[in-house]
Amino acid sequence: PHRDPQRPLLLFGGSNAFSDPRKGWQLLAPLLPWLARDYPHWHGASFGELPPADLTWPQRWQHHGLIRDPQQLAALYRQADLLVLPSQQETFGQVAAEAQACGLPVVALADSGVAAVVDHLRTGYLITTSSPEALQEGLRHCLDQPLRLHETGRQACRLARQRFSPLRVSAQHLELYRELLTGSGL
Repeated sequence: PHRDPQRPLLLFGGSNAFSDPRKGWQLLAPLLPWLARDYPHWHGASFGELPPADLTWPQRWQHHGLIRDPQQLAALYRQADLLVLPSQQETFGQVAAEAQACGLPVVALADSGVAAVVDHLRTGYLITTSSPEALQEGLRHCLDQPLRLHETGRQACRLARQRFSPLRVSAQHLELYRELLTGSGL
């Protein structure tokens, strides 16, 4: 599956994405009517935890459930055009790193661990406050400029693959272990 320019896809999800208040669903949910009104050609998708059963979606939305197969998850990332990850608390931001490696720009909160993964305006957009208004500003920045969004995705893929390649990460771990051993007097 590849991106469809006629039906761009906004992706949201992860473990406990709907029930854990730290994951930011409460920031995205109030924006759904605005997205449907101002971006009717966009549609949404989620993965991971099931959305609330009583939720009424104002536009087309698909839920993909819990995805354990890395190839299937990568295929979903490659189908999407933008990942919204408004988590207020993340240790690292693995979902953001995975998505970026698949060419998917990310809108996220700057105060979380995701800020270590997303370069503001280069590989995504970092909102500075945990509010629906700030998230709306970040989404608007990305959604209003399809060419910029495409270039941001290309940059995200290139930088994620550089930063998180197995060779680079293993070399960083070895260097850290050497520093720790040297510093401990062993």
